[in-house]
Amino acid sequence: MNEKFHSLNIYFKTFILAVIFSFFGFILLLPLAIFGWMEIPLGLIVGEVISFTSYLVFGLVDKRGVNDKKSNRMIIAVLIVRVLLLAIVSILSALLYYYFNHHIFNVFAIIGGYFIPLIIFIVLALLERKKNERSI
Repeated sequence: MNEKFHSLNIYFKTFILAVIFSFFGFILLLPLAIFGWMEIPLGLIVGEVISFTSYLVFGLVDKRGVNDKKSNRMIIAVLIVRVLLLAIVSILSALLYYYFNHHIFNVFAIIGGYFIPLIIFIVLALLERKKNERSI
């Protein structure tokens, strides 16, 4: 199992670790839901889902090869859709939260959940770079 994980590209590793972290993060934040603050765990989940689905698509594109023009267009499309989804969800949740007083998603939790897979990606990239420097 460990060899299969290390043979994956960095995007698939990020996707897998982000799913694991989001699951355990939701379990850790479950007491907030019990005490009436369900918008924080739900906001984290929404932000993480937006972010780690894009890492899954990046992994699929990287597996195909990035030299292909179609792959480059796919990467650009995923980046645009990713930013648009974050903007739309953040604006809608802010409108619901502040104007209509429906506490479904917390805006700050959505943005925080969006950055968790990015932090995982940066840590994996640094670890991979450190491993490559040792092998030289």
